[in-house]
Amino acid sequence: MDLHDVLTRALQVFQPRTAMDWLVGNEPFLDHARPIDVLVARGSAPLLEALRGIDSGGYA
Repeated sequence: MDLHDVLTRALQVFQPRTAMDWLVGNEPFLDHARPIDVLVARGSAPLLEALRGIDSGGYA
């Protein structure tokens, strides 16, 4: 689990408050799971991939 990498990338994609809300909200790119839960269960890779998709304007 690498929260630092995820937060760094989230802050490149979102404003600070939105990044924090994203971590605890439901994310379509993660099958509507909460990013913080996915981070604990599966590590940072799925979150970084979701953030890449969001940043590129992709849809889940």
